[in-house]
Amino acid sequence: MRGELLGECFDCRARPGHERLVLDAAEIDAHVVEAAVGGGVGEQIVKALRLAETLYSVIGTDVTPLSVGRAIVDHFHLLPRAGESDYVDALLALAARYGARALFCGSELELRVMAAARERLETAGLLLPVNPTKVLETCLDKVKTADFLT
Repeated sequence: MRGELLGECFDCRARPGHERLVLDAAEIDAHVVEAAVGGGVGEQIVKALRLAETLYSVIGTDVTPLSVGRAIVDHFHLLPRAGESDYVDALLALAARYGARALFCGSELELRVMAAARERLETAGLLLPVNPTKVLETCLDKVKTADFLT
């Protein structure tokens, strides 16, 4: 495995002895942004990225500095809530800052907002593995899903 183990990660000081793999910048294959990293879905997306053969630098975001997701990402940034008008702009600026190639979302609200902003995000060169808005509208509503399946 590439990289070396270096002491505590910056955001994990509350967990003495915690170590994480720190990669040299030349070893990173791609930078990705994981929005809403503090929730269960966000955590599982980061876990999947860590298990991949590709070495990802994960830039995590959340709305609170108390996010548990801080401990599992390479860089952590606070962003506005997904429903706020400046959310997509802040997300695009963060992705540009790191040269991110993909954008993942860990909450339902981010799914909706990113799907609605798909054209802007993809124009900026970001891979957005999110279903189209029409699919989300059906899948995120139990009655619509049941009607679709019957």
